[in-house]
Formats: sequence, structure tokens, C-alpha cells
Amino acid sequence: MLGAFGYLATGEVMSGSPFTASVAVGGLMMLALLHIADSRDVQWIREWALGTAMIVGLFAGVLTQVTLGGLW
Repeated sequence: MLGAFGYLATGEVMSGSPFTASVAVGGLMMLALLHIADSRDVQWIREWALGTAMIVGLFAGVLTQVTLGGLW
């Protein structure tokens, strides 16, 4: 599943700032949530990690677009 999203995200990373920020923040959030799920052995965090990372990445992209606009 992650491979499919990673493949689709590579085209967006090359598009510009809001898309790059969205993918980067979403990926870091995914890594952080999976680390927490593994270290504390909590299964529901692992199950919800992808959806949560996508929503956080979406907000990061919107925030980047609002603050930087077309500067980057």
C-alpha cells in the first residue's frame, strides 16, 4: 500500500512547494506514527497511520500554499 502511494507521490514532489511540503510532512508523520505503534505495541495506531499522515500532509500543503503562495 505504501509503495502505491509513494509511486503516485513522486510526480507531485516535482510539481512545486505545496506538493513537496505535503509529501514530506505526510511521510514524516507516517514514520513517526509507525515508530510509536511499534515501540508501544499499539495496533490501532498502525491501522490509522496512513490516513492520519495523509490528512496531516494535506493540511501542511494548504498551510504552505497560504503562507508562501507562489514564491517557491
